Amino acid sequence: LLWHFTVNNDIEFSIVKAENGGERVVWPKVTLTSLQAPEQGFIKCDLGKYKIRFVSPKNSWFPTKLHYVVEFRPDCQ
Repeated sequence: LLWHFTVNNDIEFSIVKAENGGERVVWPKVTLTSLQAPEQGFIKCDLGKYKIRFVSPKNSWFPTKLHYVVEFRPDCQ
């Protein structure tokens, strides 16, 4: 699972996997301030459902702009 994103404000980013009626954290929640510098990474995944979460931690009058690409590549090592 590969990701690449930019954001203009603080954002909380995490990845969880659905398991046994609950969720297991596979990429811990981190607060990022990219300010248009790209954030990117990857994890090796097992078969299953994953949730990629972007949460704006601030209540603000200014919108948070997020541009992202997420790709699952079964051939990626």
